Amino acid sequence: AQALALHITRTAHKYARDPHQRTPWSVASCEQGHSWARFFAKGGGKMDDCTVIVALVQEVEE
Repeated sequence: AQALALHITRTAHKYARDPHQRTPWSVASCEQGHSWARFFAKGGGKMDDCTVIVALVQEVEE
């Protein structure tokens, strides 16, 4: 679970730094017409917004 969480977090961080990656944050900020959104118009994400929780669910034999 820890390795999966780390992989997902690193991928999310990579996408957030990429100005050409369309993310939910970049799309929503542009749709809202924020004055600062023009700096992120092509993509990217919010750098302080990368949180991942991984849970493994297993069946318990009785």
